[in-house]
Formats: sequence, structure tokens, C-alpha cells
Amino acid sequence: MNRNKLPAEWFMNCSLNVQFFYSPTNDVRAMECVRQLLLRCGEALFLLQLLSRHHVTRLVQSFDSNTKQSLLQLTFHQLVCSEDGDRLATRLVSALMEYYTGPDGRGTVDDISGRLREGCRSFYKESDYKFYLAVECLERAAAATNNDERETLAREAFSKLSGVPESANLQAVCKRFEDLR
Repeated sequence: MNRNKLPAEWFMNCSLNVQFFYSPTNDVRAMECVRQLLLRCGEALFLLQLLSRHHVTRLVQSFDSNTKQSLLQLTFHQLVCSEDGDRLATRLVSALMEYYTGPDGRGTVDDISGRLREGCRSFYKESDYKFYLAVECLERAAAATNNDERETLAREAFSKLSGVPESANLQAVCKRFEDLR
């Protein structure tokens, strides 16, 4: 199995999967389930360690109160094995990327993206990388004083977004395109 392709639902019943598959004839399958669960746990630990190097309160300040409450109640098991955990991890990664690519310019997408792709691939996918590269282009376009440069960066961002799935937060990106006018 490719660990980048496993949906969050797969991890929800990992312990049940291991018990179900465990028999003398299914040892290999059971061990694969255990291996995938351990990889996901390692990625979750990596993400938490990376987040701990930042001021988490600032990262989550834009979250709505329900999301903050869910985050406070989140267990490690839920982070690894539930859709809610996957959704919250995605929000945390998004906040981290916004911290790096935001108007204050604390870095670039590549500064943090390499670490995320290396350490927690199931939480940060290639489409996420393309999306944040496009957002970074839009930030640079907004800061550009030359109209030709602004237009070139906006086109580059649009090109990068064409490779991003529809599930990305395109509404926020559209707002950034509008602001360039």
C-alpha cells in the first residue's frame, strides 16, 4: 500500500483491521496494517513536534470557537485514526503555512514544505504544496509595484492552481485574485 494514498477512514478501525486480519494465513496483511498504523503515528508525532516549535496560540487564533474546542479535546488516537483528527491536522497545517506565507513574510513555502512532505506525508500532500505555492505567488503579486510583474505572478498562481483538486479552499484564493485588481 502507498502511504500517501490511504484515506483517513482507513485508520479509524486500524485496531479492528489488525484483529480481523490476524490469523496464520493473514499474518502478512496484519503486519501491513500494523506497519501503516505505526507510520501514521510517526507522522502525527512529527507534525505535533513541528507545531510545538511555533507559538500554537497564534497559529489557531483565526480558528472558530468550535474548531478550537475540538482541538482542545483531540486525543492522539483521534488525530491518527479519525476523520475529525485528519480535518484538524489539515487546519493546523494550513495555519502553519499561512504563518510562513502570510503578509508578514516569515519565510517561503519551501522553507516549511520540505519538512512537512518528508515527515508527515499523509497530512501534507503534493496538492497542498501546489496550493500553497500559488498562494505564495499571490502574496508576492499583491506586494509587487510593477503591473507587469503583478500580472505575471497572478498568471503563475493561476497555473499552479489548475493542478489543485476542487477540495482546496478556492474561495479564499479567489478573494486574493480580486484584491489584485
